[in-house]
Amino acid sequence: MNSPAVPITDTYSVVAPDRRRWSYTLVFSVIGTAVTAGFVVGMVALFAWQTLPVLSHSGLGYVTSNNWHYRQQMFGALSMIVGTLLVSAVALCVAAPVGIGAAIITSEFLPGRARLMVKIVIELLAGIPSVVYGLVGILYLRTFVYDTFESFDLHSGDTILTAGLLLAVMILPTVMTLSDDALRAVPALQRQAARGLGLSRLSAVMHVALPQARIGVIAAVLLALGRALGEAIAVFLVVGRQDNNLPTQPFTLRPLLESGQTLASKLGGAEINIAYGDPLHWAAVVGLGLMLLVMVGTVTLLAAALTSPKSAASPPQPVENAPKHARPTKTHSTKGTSDALLTARLAQEPAVTRLPKRRKWLERFSIGSFAACTLLATGVMLAMILAIFYRGSSALSLRFFTEQIKLVGADGGIFFNIIGTLLLITTALCVCTPIAVAVALMQSVYLRERAARGLGMVLYLLNGTPSILFGLFGLVVFVKFLGWGKSWLAGGILLGLMMIPIVTVALVERMKALPKKYIEAARGLGLSKSQTVWSVIIPQSRAGLVTGSLLGLARAAGETAPIMFTATIFAGAMFPRGIVESPVLSLPYHIFILAQDSFDPRVGEKLWGTAAALLMIVMLLSLIALPVRLRIHEEAVSA
Repeated sequence: MNSPAVPITDTYSVVAPDRRRWSYTLVFSVIGTAVTAGFVVGMVALFAWQTLPVLSHSGLGYVTSNNWHYRQQMFGALSMIVGTLLVSAVALCVAAPVGIGAAIITSEFLPGRARLMVKIVIELLAGIPSVVYGLVGILYLRTFVYDTFESFDLHSGDTILTAGLLLAVMILPTVMTLSDDALRAVPALQRQAARGLGLSRLSAVMHVALPQARIGVIAAVLLALGRALGEAIAVFLVVGRQDNNLPTQPFTLRPLLESGQTLASKLGGAEINIAYGDPLHWAAVVGLGLMLLVMVGTVTLLAAALTSPKSAASPPQPVENAPKHARPTKTHSTKGTSDALLTARLAQEPAVTRLPKRRKWLERFSIGSFAACTLLATGVMLAMILAIFYRGSSALSLRFFTEQIKLVGADGGIFFNIIGTLLLITTALCVCTPIAVAVALMQSVYLRERAARGLGMVLYLLNGTPSILFGLFGLVVFVKFLGWGKSWLAGGILLGLMMIPIVTVALVERMKALPKKYIEAARGLGLSKSQTVWSVIIPQSRAGLVTGSLLGLARAAGETAPIMFTATIFAGAMFPRGIVESPVLSLPYHIFILAQDSFDPRVGEKLWGTAAALLMIVMLLSLIALPVRLRIHEEAVSA
């Protein structure tokens, strides 16, 4: 006689009678989860500890003063805080309306195939490395800003506005993708009921779907804000890096047309190397990282709280929210009538009134504006890719891929840069995979709902942590405390930690999409929880593991900030011969250095060729993962 099936939740969190027994699988999951949570807590504690000397020296003036002169031991970060907020505000003002408008078109008006094509383009836009964005910003965007606002007597195109516009393009995929997901999560039945009440298609979206998706849309904007606050490399290349520059005319356009500095761009500069030997200066620099971590962490956790199941569930909007011309008459009483019955009855009746002609034109204009947002978002992506490959195609040759760098980047190729990048991301994959599997099992199998949400918050925070802070953490731990110097292993570990949320989320989504009957059948056959994990859940979730790994590798391959202080140099390295003082060359750092001499004609061709090569690697990884990722997402939504 078969044993009864054990009830399971949506995430297969089984409360077995022998739950006190510690299996190897549970120990494995606990260790992986402890490493992940410990890293987040350890980063906060380490930065706070390292910041204490400057707080004792400068007190509140560290935050409220505008004087940053390290030679005189004066450390005031106010201008960097203001610069960070200004750049992020410009980015949100551009990206939020464009992203939400594009999401309305893709989720509500485009057919399935067209929506898939737009989704693919936006996913590719999200995968472009920040250093490539910075390169495009240097050669195109800052020239555009300088020529457009030449009447303001600009010193250069490196301004707060330039950095904000560049960040807007970078965060646009986040706003658009997450807003699209929020809109598609609204039940179609409610749109049908609204159409039956006489609302047009756009009115049903604006008065029914969008209000119910508002929490998800707000969370999308907040997550995009977190990305904008923490971006270092792209902003570093176009913001001008001017210290102690507070706006003198705050209610005019002038502050946006001046050079500035952000917390992240300050950490990405050379001063962090200067501060290394001065304890007080070092504390001041690490304190900037702590401020950035607090700002980004607050925004990220707020977004995570909004997207939690309890917060994300919006009540159905009452009929009174509809426009007056579309409200039902007295014969359309809704008391005691279910949504399905109301939809069926109203679908057989004509609309209550016809839309006024003026309203028709307004709706056509609105739909056209949203369509323009979609074209703008996809057009920017395609234009960037075409520009990079057009400028870099002349350098792409067999010699370019098989020779080492010569003449400080003006000649030779990128062979050892490719080898170094592959070594770093392979190490990152080896570090990330076991930890991500352990965390996914803990969240999906062992934890109850409330604890699983808490672990999800940790993953949100880790995923939202700016990459420059990973580099700062590595500089403190691996370079300063352990004495490794620049080491490929340190870079691989940091990149692996960055990949954990991406791989874990892909695994958890796949585990949620598994049919419950698989788990019930395994438990009914007498398999223990650990046997069920390794015989059913992990094999059936391998597509999520592969997809998450590919997406994580795509991100790791394009990262500059985590490895620039800990693992990579510009020239002089080949194959590493150990761990201590064993740096490697890498493609992103190569671009970052050459981009600062982008007007030198000797390096221009090699610079764009390297950017094209890096983009090919990232796009290839993203394209391989995209079909499986979309299928897993659709299965999870329909489950």
